[in-house]
Amino acid sequence: MHQSTPPSFESWLGTILGQDQHQVRCLIKDATGLHFLIAWSLFESKCCRGDFKAARHCSAAALPDTSAEEQSALHASAGVLHTRYQSKSNLDRLAPPDVTHEKALKAFTLNLHKPFNELTAAEITSLCVFVASRVRNNMFHGQKGIDDWLHDKALISTCTTILQTLVSASERAAPTLSVDVKSAA
Repeated sequence: MHQSTPPSFESWLGTILGQDQHQVRCLIKDATGLHFLIAWSLFESKCCRGDFKAARHCSAAALPDTSAEEQSALHASAGVLHTRYQSKSNLDRLAPPDVTHEKALKAFTLNLHKPFNELTAAEITSLCVFVASRVRNNMFHGQKGIDDWLHDKALISTCTTILQTLVSASERAAPTLSVDVKSAA
């Protein structure tokens, strides 16, 4: 039996994502997108038991409790996002109504209509997770090239920070990711 050579990682990922190898190389060379994808993978695994569902996980009730420091980080990110998505064109690019979970979009827009200083910690967390999940969906399902994904590095970095915060909170509450290795000495 003849064994074929397995495709390169770039070729394989390009096929999976519907992108050419050059686009995939751009993603791999750019830490912004790669960091987001790693953080999303950990978030979905750690905070969503491997099965992110917008209706459930865009509700802060389904997410880990955060410390005061973590809440402060989420608050800073949410402030930027709350301002950004007051623009209907920005909101429509992030979450086209025809492909966005209706219940999650409704909750998000209700949070946008409130003055930012009146949002609760749960609403801030919900707002942050919604945006991060839409960035993830737009990367994989938005019919855009990788160069389009990486066009807004500030948004991707903000979402990465959000995901890092939530994964850290979840790991603090229920450690499963790191192994405590005892010294041989």
